[in-house]
Amino acid sequence: MHRIVYFTSRCDIIFQSIMNLIKSLEKLITFETVVGDRAQNRKALNWVKSQVKGLPVYVEDRSFNGFDSLIITTKKTKKPNLWLSAHLDVVPSSSKGFIPKIKGNRIYGRGVYDM
Repeated sequence: MHRIVYFTSRCDIIFQSIMNLIKSLEKLITFETVVGDRAQNRKALNWVKSQVKGLPVYVEDRSFNGFDSLIITTKKTKKPNLWLSAHLDVVPSSSKGFIPKIKGNRIYGRGVYDM
């Protein structure tokens, strides 16, 4: 009996985690972070920053030649063992590109497959 309850609880947790990830991705797609639009890129970075608040990570705001970025690490170090780099800016598109769509087991929208 306890194993069945435990398994069901774990499945519910995994399902909820996947649903939260999908909701986060859908929100991220809505930011019209077209190349050169520094205000929209900053808005998206602030949203990402708010999503990791309270997690055991270190967040550092950086700016280079007027372009903002975030460095998020699990340890306070300048030499991480693993570095994943992503970008939020996308090439221009119609506003329809910034409306997320789910078809089957895929999600479509600007920048979805960039990472």
